[in-house]
Amino acid sequence: MIYDVKVLNSKGELKQTITADTLLKQVWKAEGCPTKHVDELLEIARLKKDKKVRIDSDRKKCKYCPELFFPKFATSITCPKNKCKQRHYRERGAMPRTAMVCPKCNKTFQGYERSVYCNNPCVYTKKWKRKQEEVSSIEPDYKL
Repeated sequence: MIYDVKVLNSKGELKQTITADTLLKQVWKAEGCPTKHVDELLEIARLKKDKKVRIDSDRKKCKYCPELFFPKFATSITCPKNKCKQRHYRERGAMPRTAMVCPKCNKTFQGYERSVYCNNPCVYTKKWKRKQEEVSSIEPDYKL
């Protein structure tokens, strides 16, 4: 980062101020870099510092629609429309359903990879039996 330089005389009084842009041009000339587009680059850098001003080169194309948008984060891939966001998360998290057989009632059903039982009654009976086993395993603290 190059800052403005203040040049003082022998008495400590301000003689002149050299701007950062002038210094940057001098450095680039000394290094042998082309200075043809220096003013444009400096203007873009100034505009990027200002959060309210956006430059067209910062725009991205949405993954799901042809709209160009200004991303809120560097990793944003969808425009701010809810339909594009929803579509992205649905596609990303979609799990395929497969034909499975319930071990309780031997009924075939369409379930996810982690599904075990077909419906509420089969799941409920499993939970009820587990609860009964837990209750029966507890011994009372008192004796009759």
